[in-house]
Amino acid sequence: LRFIYADDTSFLHTDANLEELLIVANRFGCWKLKLIIEAKLIEACLNFDTSIDLLLIADGHSCAMLKEAAMKVIAQNTSCLMRHPQFSKLIGCVELMIEIQQNIAGESNDTIE
Repeated sequence: LRFIYADDTSFLHTDANLEELLIVANRFGCWKLKLIIEAKLIEACLNFDTSIDLLLIADGHSCAMLKEAAMKVIAQNTSCLMRHPQFSKLIGCVELMIEIQQNIAGESNDTIE
């Protein structure tokens, strides 16, 4: 509520609950807050270890900026992808796996040029 009434983002000082706040912001249509949280997740939390979980959250809650950033991290680490501890979570997500494959193909094409 502090954000809605006063644009106060001081409660975003810890990374611990950002994922939960993102889901709540999405559910209640607080798009500005959602974008702020996405940016904070990308800046403070996104790395190869967290990339699959954040990709799944982004895909499930229409977070385009976070999804694109997570895809980029995954595409840059393709050699380790299948050994990632969370890789099994992606197995049932056919459309997401196709997007990852297309993104990887795009990354390899970008590096060739």
